[in-house]
Amino acid sequence: MKLKQIPTTYGDLVSGEDSQPAPLCRDAANPDLWFPRNNEAIAIAKQVCAQCPLTSRCLQFAQQSRETGVWGGQLLEHGKVRIRPLRDLAAEM
Repeated sequence: MKLKQIPTTYGDLVSGEDSQPAPLCRDAANPDLWFPRNNEAIAIAKQVCAQCPLTSRCLQFAQQSRETGVWGGQLLEHGKVRIRPLRDLAAEM
């Protein structure tokens, strides 16, 4: 019996689908951008997402997978959209 491989990241979800455009985040120079530590970094990540053709699909995947970070143009915490701004985590270090 062959088990179906479950995608572990959004990049895995769309890989191999030739007709689907690649998400803009896939080739980002700084992957930490999607796990921001302050509100300025969140705004930058959301700007990239706003230009991506897969925003709604990405958000849906992240909510179903209970992801944390910026996905589909939203800041998520365990798959739920975070409405209140972050405290600056970098200032606490």
